Amino acid sequence: NIYDVGTRCGTRFANNVFRAMGTGAFHTAVEVHGQELSFAFTPAADMPTGVFLCLPRSCINHTFRETVPMGETALSAMEVEALVDEMAKEWPGQSYDLLKR
Repeated sequence: NIYDVGTRCGTRFANNVFRAMGTGAFHTAVEVHGQELSFAFTPAADMPTGVFLCLPRSCINHTFRETVPMGETALSAMEVEALVDEMAKEWPGQSYDLLKR
């Protein structure tokens, strides 16, 4: 799922313009087994991982734009949960970088 970064209508307008040039300010998430997985900055004291879940197409910090199908996973819901638990340890919220990670 692709979102315009933030919730301001100006970002959506800018993304409409810049997207034609192959760029823009977007947030992405992966939808799997009825949940959406994302990564974002979080202060370590509040939440050490930047990996978080929400309902598909419902991230409150960004404005939903579109879904891009990526196929289906061969992993069970339990296997995905275990994988996310491991990723959460390796992706601390303070390591988030808008341009790099």
